[in-house]
Amino acid sequence: MQQELTKVDDGVWTDNNGNHYHEERVLRYRVYFKHLHKPYDTGNWLLHSSHSIEQSAIDTMFDEKEDNGDLYDYKLVDNGEATTIKRLLY
Repeated sequence: MQQELTKVDDGVWTDNNGNHYHEERVLRYRVYFKHLHKPYDTGNWLLHSSHSIEQSAIDTMFDEKEDNGDLYDYKLVDNGEATTIKRLLY
């Protein structure tokens, strides 16, 4: 269920619980990762990075696999276009 957000400033939003979000540009090519081992493996893919150039995304994915492949699985997704998301501010 997506919560309704209210704009409070340029690029800043709030929800009914008082949490704040900011707009973030996510580029076309996305590198996602997920944990391989319990108890951290929830099965969810998380955004690691995004790129406008496919080769840059491929290079990043393989560099991460080389450095952290025993802890995480990585995948590359071509979203077809860049998008803007709202991400929780910590």
